[in-house]
Amino acid sequence: MTVAWNPPEEDGGLEVSGYIIERKEVRSERWVRANKNPVTMTRYRSTDLIEGLEYEHRITAINARGQSKPSLLSKPAVATDPIGKRQTQYCKTGPHRRAAIAAVNPRITDTTKSSVSLAWSPPDDEGDARVDGYLIEMQKAGSMAWMKCNTTPSLICEYTLTQMPQGEEFKFRVMACNAGGSGEPAEVPGTVTVTEMLESPDYDLELKYKDLYVVRHGGVVRLSVPVKGKPHPTCTWSKDSGAFSAKAMIASTEDASELVIKGAERSDTGVYELLLQNAMGKKKATIKVKVIGRPAAPQGLLMFEEIQANSVKVSWKMPEDDGGAEILGYIVERREATRNAWYTVDSRVTETHLLVKGLSEGVEYHFKVTAENSFGALITAPEIMDVTKSSVALAWVKPKYDGGSAITGYFIEHKLVSVETWTRHMVAVSSTMFTLSGLTPDAEYSFRIVAANAIGQSEAGPASEPVTCKDPFDKPSQPGEIDTVTVAKNSIAIRWKAPACDGGKEVLGYWVEHRKSIESKWTKSSKQRLKEKEFTAYSLAEATEYEFRVFAENETGMSRPRRTATCIRTKLSVETAPGLRKEMDEVTTKLGQPGVMKCQIIGRPLPDIKWYHASKEVIESRKFEMSSDGRNHSLSISTDQQEDEGDYTCKAVNDAGEAETTGTLVLEAAARFHPDYPLKETYYAGLGSTLRIHCVYIGRPEPKIMWLHGAKTLQDTDDISIETTGFYTHLVIKNVQRRKHGGKYRIRLHNHFGRADTAFNVEIYGTEQQQIC
Repeated sequence: MTVAWNPPEEDGGLEVSGYIIERKEVRSERWVRANKNPVTMTRYRSTDLIEGLEYEHRITAINARGQSKPSLLSKPAVATDPIGKRQTQYCKTGPHRRAAIAAVNPRITDTTKSSVSLAWSPPDDEGDARVDGYLIEMQKAGSMAWMKCNTTPSLICEYTLTQMPQGEEFKFRVMACNAGGSGEPAEVPGTVTVTEMLESPDYDLELKYKDLYVVRHGGVVRLSVPVKGKPHPTCTWSKDSGAFSAKAMIASTEDASELVIKGAERSDTGVYELLLQNAMGKKKATIKVKVIGRPAAPQGLLMFEEIQANSVKVSWKMPEDDGGAEILGYIVERREATRNAWYTVDSRVTETHLLVKGLSEGVEYHFKVTAENSFGALITAPEIMDVTKSSVALAWVKPKYDGGSAITGYFIEHKLVSVETWTRHMVAVSSTMFTLSGLTPDAEYSFRIVAANAIGQSEAGPASEPVTCKDPFDKPSQPGEIDTVTVAKNSIAIRWKAPACDGGKEVLGYWVEHRKSIESKWTKSSKQRLKEKEFTAYSLAEATEYEFRVFAENETGMSRPRRTATCIRTKLSVETAPGLRKEMDEVTTKLGQPGVMKCQIIGRPLPDIKWYHASKEVIESRKFEMSSDGRNHSLSISTDQQEDEGDYTCKAVNDAGEAETTGTLVLEAAARFHPDYPLKETYYAGLGSTLRIHCVYIGRPEPKIMWLHGAKTLQDTDDISIETTGFYTHLVIKNVQRRKHGGKYRIRLHNHFGRADTAFNVEIYGTEQQQIC
C-alpha cells in the first residue's frame, strides 16, 4: 500500500533532508522501520505486507539538526490484493524443499481481559521439512474469515495476542512454515472467550519445608512459598491456628508469599499455615518450624551424696526445656567457697550424676552444672593423625547441628601458612577421616573442613594447627602424675613420672610452668629444659595457692601438659591462730530495720570467717550481708520477723587454730498477735473438762498481758492458771462450768511501742447428769 503525507509546517530553520516511515500491526505494540534509507519525496510504497492484516503508519522528518517527533498515526488499512490474487508466500522459497509438517497440540495457556496466550509443540518428525517458524491465525465467532495474527513467523512455540476485545469469542490455529511453504493448520479445539482465566489456588513447597524446618535460636525464620491462582489468591498466615510473633514480617507478590521472623526465639516453634483463597476455592499450606537453642538449667537444687574426705557424688535433674534438641551432656564445674574462679571438673558428663575426686579434706566447695545440646556446636578444627613428607592424614568430628538436612559430605581445604589463599580438594569426602596427598615436602600447611548437605555448604571451620610435611615421629605422651615433695613459705618442690610413651624418639627433657590459682596466664618456671623429673620453684609469694604443669619434649615436639590435681599453697613465715580483739555486743534495733552484728578477730594467715544463727550457718544473701577487711567483721541482717532475733556467732579459722564470739540481737516491736497462729472465734469444752487456750504473740520489750472474762481480770486460782513466756501466753481452766466459765474472753497486750486486743467465746456443752456419769 502507498502512504502519502504533507511536509511539516515548521522545518526548524533548516531544510528537511528526508523522511523515515514506520509501520505496525494494529494489534501489536512493535513498530517496524519500512525504509532503510530516508526518502526525500512525501510518498512511499510500503511493501512486504501480509494479506488480511491491518496496518498503521507514522512519519518522522529529518534535517541537519536531527529527527522530529513521529507524526500522528494513519488510519488503519487492511492489506489486500486489488486484482483478487491471493499471495500466501511468507517465507523465502527454495528448490527441492517440502512444506512443513503441522504443529502438534495447539492450546490456550492463559487469557486476560485483553489478551490470549497460545502454546503448541513442534512436529514429532520434521524429516527434510525443517520448520523455520510458525504463523498464527484467528477467526471471530460467527465469521468465516481467518485473520493473520503475526507478520513474522514465531521462532518459539508460544505467542501472546494483545489488544483483544473483551468478551468476544475466537477460534485459533497454528501453521508451521519453512522454505517449502506453510503446513496444514493445527486448530485449537473449541472457541476461546477473551476474559480473565480462573484458576484454583495452589502452591509449591521447597524440599526444606516438607518435614521439619529447623532454625537456630537468634537466627531467621524465612518461610517463602511460591503461589499461583487466578484471580491472584489472598494470602493469610497463622501459627498453631492462632496469632504469631509480633516480630513477624509478611510480604506477598504475584508469585510468592513470604513470612520472616528475625531473631528467632524458642516460642516461635510451631505449625505455620498459609491459607490461599480466591473465587475458585481455597488451599492451605502447612510448615512445621522448630527453633533450637540452649537448654535450660537443670531442675531444682544439686544433691550431694557419698561425701568422703577427697570426693563427693553430685547429682541433678534434667532441664525442663532441652532447647529443642537432645541433651548431649553436662559440664560440671567447682570452686572453693572462698574463691571466685571456677574450675571445670568434666565437660563430657552424659549421666545426671558425677563422682568428683581430687578434693581437699575440710575445704568447702561450690558446684554448678550446665546442660549442653547441639546449639552452638560448630565444625571443629581437624586433628592431624599422621604426617609424611608428601601427605597428611586428617580426622574431624561430625557437626552436632546439621541445619535440618543430613550431611552428605565434606570438602577439605588447605593452604601454605605463608599465603592467604585456600585450595579446595574438589572431591567430597563422605567419612570424617581422609589422607590428603600430593603435598610439598618440608612445607608448612594448615587445614580446615567445609560440611555440605542437600541445602548447601557450611562456612569453613577453624583452621588446624600448622603442620610441616616430613616423615613422622610422634610427640611423647604427657608426663605421669605430679607429686608434691616439699612446701615452704617461698618455694614448692614437685616430682613427676616419665611419660608412658616417648613417641619413638628419646625424651630430651621437661618444661615446667606455674601460675597463681586466681590467674589465667602461665609462666615458665625454668629458663632451660630440665633433664631430671623433679623441680623446685623459688621466689613464690607466701600463703598463696599455685598450680603447676609439666611438658615432655622430644625431637618431634612437646607433649600435652600434665597438671597438678589440686592447688598447692605456700606457707607463712609466722602463723598466728585467730584471736579476739573485740567481742560481739548485744544489739537492739526495731523490727523491720537492719541489725548489724560486729566483732574484731585477727590471725595469720587471714582466717576464714563464718557466721551462725541458732546453730545453723548463715549463707550470704539478700537477707544476710557479710563484710570483712581482715580485722573487722560484720553481719547485717534484714529483719522481717521476730524469729530473726537471738544469738549470732562469728567463727574464724586458719591453719593455726580458731576463735569465735557470740552476740545477741534484740528486735523491738509493737505488741501484736502472731499472724501465723490466729485464735479461734469460739472454743468448746465439755462440762467438767479442762479448757486450754494457747496464744502466740510478738513484741519487744516483752508486753504486759491481761486475760479477761467479761469485765473480770483473770488471776491464778485453784482452777485457773496462766503461763506466760517471752513468746506466748497460755490459759488453763480445770473443771469448767457453764455459768462460771462460759462466755466472752479477751486478751490484751501492751508495751510502749503499741497495744493489741482480741476476743473469743467459750461454750460449755453437756449436762450435770453426764458429768456425774
